[in-house]
Amino acid sequence: IFAHNTNEFPIEKQIREELANYNQQNSLAIRDRERFVDSERELSNVLVEMNKLLRLLDISANYNTFEIFGGQIIDQQQVRYMESAQKRIGTLQNSLNRVRTILPEIPHPQTLDLVTNNNFISMYVTVSLIDMNWRDKTRACLYRVIDCQKNIQRSLQWVQQYRQYAEGATNRLAEVIITTRHRLFTERCSVVESVLSGQNDRHGVGSSTANDALFSTENDNEVTPPVYEAPTIHVVDSTTNHPTPYDNPSRNATSPSPSNRISYNPSNPFR
Repeated sequence: IFAHNTNEFPIEKQIREELANYNQQNSLAIRDRERFVDSERELSNVLVEMNKLLRLLDISANYNTFEIFGGQIIDQQQVRYMESAQKRIGTLQNSLNRVRTILPEIPHPQTLDLVTNNNFISMYVTVSLIDMNWRDKTRACLYRVIDCQKNIQRSLQWVQQYRQYAEGATNRLAEVIITTRHRLFTERCSVVESVLSGQNDRHGVGSSTANDALFSTENDNEVTPPVYEAPTIHVVDSTTNHPTPYDNPSRNATSPSPSNRISYNPSNPFR
């Protein structure tokens, strides 16, 4: 009876289309929720490691050797600090690249960048051969990391808001899908009973569940209002920092207050 998409049973067709719409939105919300969870975990780990990087750069920029009339500019310990900082920058950038791949919709992805035009990471460092501008390049990298850290914090806030939004949407959609399936089953039972009894006046007639006020629409042809709206990919611009206010999901999303304060202890850089 229901194998063909006809208008013979309009209420059954309307409920079936609603169910297909809800299932499609639910699949999209589940997919996005997993992407938001992965991105949130990645960005949180980056922020933790970035604090260690800041301590390394701070020590490197302010490190002073015990010099005696023409002694070495830097010593082996400082070289280890700087080499470790260079390696950490590469590792952190790989993590940021993964986030931009997992979640291309994240606003202003070009601001999640530690390596472009960063002279510190390309600086050759040894005890006997050192760029004489090493201290300036190290400090410039320190400020670059602080700026990027603020951008990551804003990105993390955006990801957390959308993750909460997607989680709420999947919970609501799960309830709506169960209810809609029950409505569809009830309506189809009524249709079968009507066909078996020889009644041919099913047009526009439905069960009480199908006509429930919670799900009814004024126009049978009206498209079911969306429950979940996925984020859109933002156009990349030339800004170096995130603008405010930040783009947020339109409904059921909380707004955690981002912490823009940067604090780190220059001691124990490898802890």
